[in-house]
Amino acid sequence: LIEEENDKVLLHVSCRKLNPRRSDGRDLRPQVRLFSSITTLAHEWILISTTETSAVSINPGFSTPLTVFYRFEEFLYLKFEVYDCKSHSEEGDSQLIGKAYSPLHEILCSQANP
Repeated sequence: LIEEENDKVLLHVSCRKLNPRRSDGRDLRPQVRLFSSITTLAHEWILISTTETSAVSINPGFSTPLTVFYRFEEFLYLKFEVYDCKSHSEEGDSQLIGKAYSPLHEILCSQANP
């Protein structure tokens, strides 16, 4: 689901079919982090938004939308990373679960033409 406000897009995200238990038996605590770049060079990704850490679920939905500020005339690449956060407060205490890439315009166009 996408909400647009002037030069801002709010992306409401969820994950599907995550294993709610880690290999060590601990519950999974997923969080989505959104990075942006005006190029596809990996070293130029900037963290721009994060969701809350979700409760244990195979299909977690996040109530905090990811916020993207953009200029219409620029091409913006997005990288979504899902992390397992062991605690709510320690950002360094997390493990990457997976990631996906998409240009912002492809997300916007997919909502305009379902």
